[in-house]
Amino acid sequence: IIAGGALGKPETSPVYARMVERAGTTGTVGIIPTASGVADEVGPEYVKDFDGLLKSSGRAGVVPLTTRTAALADASTVAEAIRNYRVLFFTGGDQSRILQVFRNTNPRSAE
Repeated sequence: IIAGGALGKPETSPVYARMVERAGTTGTVGIIPTASGVADEVGPEYVKDFDGLLKSSGRAGVVPLTTRTAALADASTVAEAIRNYRVLFFTGGDQSRILQVFRNTNPRSAE
């Protein structure tokens, strides 16, 4: 599901309902707060919102990728966490932050 623009709170949006449906019986949703200027606050808020929408066996979690933790984009543990989620939700914010972290534009990558 690709959607943009202020969708409102998860409990009021049919887009969020569709994401929960796509999560299936395992109900795993990974929150990627990379675009947000306040990722450490926004990530846990969305986890709480999605946990409220998921079935009892479901769970949501934060993928710890922010501009401060960009080096983790190369970590195998983060890649594994991403693979284990059925649905990934990118929060709103400055989308160029996503490129900054995921494109690995750090000069050390040229080595």
